[in-house]
Amino acid sequence: MKLLSRERFRYWTALPLFAVLVGYILYPLIRVFIESLTDRSGNLSLANYIAFFDPQRPSNIEALLTSLGLAFASVLVAALVGVPLAFLLTKYRFPGSRILSSLVIIPMVFPPLISVLAYIFLYGEAGFIPRGLQNLFGLSSPPFYIKGIGGILVIHAYTMFIYFYMLTSSALKKIDSSIDEAARNLGGKFWFRFRKITFPLITPGLVGASLLVFMIAMASFSAPFLLGGRNRFLSLQIYISKLNGNMEMAATQSTILALICFIFLLFIRYVSQKRDYKMVSKGVSNATSDIKSRLGKWGAMTISILILIMLSLPQVTLLIISLVPIGTWTHQTFPPKYSFINYIEIFSNPRFFNSIKNSLIMSSIATLVAVIIGSLVAYFLSKKDFKSRWAMEILAMLPWALPGTIIAINLIITFNRPTFLTGGQILVGTYFILPIAYMIRNIPLLVRSTFAVFEQLDESLEEAGRNLGGNWFYVFRRVIFPNILPGIISGALLTLVANIGEFTSSVMLYTYHNKPMSMEILDQMQRFNFGAAAALGILQVVLMAAVMLITNRYLGNKRGAVVYF
Repeated sequence: MKLLSRERFRYWTALPLFAVLVGYILYPLIRVFIESLTDRSGNLSLANYIAFFDPQRPSNIEALLTSLGLAFASVLVAALVGVPLAFLLTKYRFPGSRILSSLVIIPMVFPPLISVLAYIFLYGEAGFIPRGLQNLFGLSSPPFYIKGIGGILVIHAYTMFIYFYMLTSSALKKIDSSIDEAARNLGGKFWFRFRKITFPLITPGLVGASLLVFMIAMASFSAPFLLGGRNRFLSLQIYISKLNGNMEMAATQSTILALICFIFLLFIRYVSQKRDYKMVSKGVSNATSDIKSRLGKWGAMTISILILIMLSLPQVTLLIISLVPIGTWTHQTFPPKYSFINYIEIFSNPRFFNSIKNSLIMSSIATLVAVIIGSLVAYFLSKKDFKSRWAMEILAMLPWALPGTIIAINLIITFNRPTFLTGGQILVGTYFILPIAYMIRNIPLLVRSTFAVFEQLDESLEEAGRNLGGNWFYVFRRVIFPNILPGIISGALLTLVANIGEFTSSVMLYTYHNKPMSMEILDQMQRFNFGAAAALGILQVVLMAAVMLITNRYLGNKRGAVVYF
């Protein structure tokens, strides 16, 4: 009887949580799907899908095929960078290897928009390197510069190789070195050992990274937005349809993109469940070996130096541009004058300061709400006897598969009219539409970081507290909450980082009153005020790097914390 009442209590407690997840995640998806089946007259029809695949107007088909091609190519270039780097830094020791392994995750602290801007300043048509080579060799035009799909792939390689590096490195560290040693003692050559031992054991990680990069590249917005040129991409087609007021087609494009992302999310989940391999061995952990040959050591050091330069150049370039006063850099290859005027300006000019304030306030609101929802969801998911946990898990993880463009379209179509979810108010065009978008996007991150702690928490602690007469809220506050606090803080800080650098949803939902930093950066770029744009970008990077450093340094060794450095 007591068990039955406890089960009922859980269901009644979970009911408001289900209402929030359904109301702000599932219901908008359903509304967008219905909108995609509605013609201009308001009748149910497949006209939008027929128009999407109409060969006489191939813009949408071209966008779909270009996005698919870009996603496949992004997987290839990211793997070509990340996998060899993982082998080099995981299997071998050489001078500089520890420094490189610490700095290799630099791209993680760069928001997507800032990464694109840094590469434009560095490798664009008027970038430092192309213009520098042009002047050095007396050429009539730059010998190269990034643009179009090639330029997007360069940026994707820089921002996405980290997924292959981290998953491959993690898989390599789990391989028992005694297995490889035994194969070598039995006469197995390097390629034979790699083909028969190493590659099968790292394959799940490679597949998981490939699916993850494919899904992220398929939904990429910042790089195509600034470098796409005349190429069409599905994420940009959604944005264009929204600007043109064709919300039925925007809903159709969103539905197709969401379907592709959902399929790959299911693949990732399937692969992650198949990743647990057990080896019968001595239990010796993976051992790194010193590179003994002088040529190999110098070669590894040279590669390390080149990689460090490639990783650091975008940051250095952004810092240099941030010191250039407006109007002083015109035709010159390099800026002729430097000062801190842009940094003074962004804190003294109300226009810039308001964007900083908006980003911090909206990010904090979204993070606080996501912490509450994510922690409660993680609590219920940790209860194996909670029969509806599968439904709650699906609802909570859905936003992870949704690009920012789709979340924005979902909110626009759902909340551009009064609904019971908003107390009869219209949310579109208000200050709080962006915090809601940020919150929805980052619920999965909070759920995963907090769920990891709940998995380690002994359920007998809660049982003991309840048996001694404590009600659920008291036990949660005095027993459970202190134990899960490290996981909550780490997830909250990382959510705050993601919100501060958010661009994709912001560009579709912001108004004058809630303009965030990312939109002010874009605005200054369009005004050719590169110094102020770069200064705001540096501020974003500093905020994100500081939060990630705090997360690792003070929570990295605590139970449930998420380690990134």
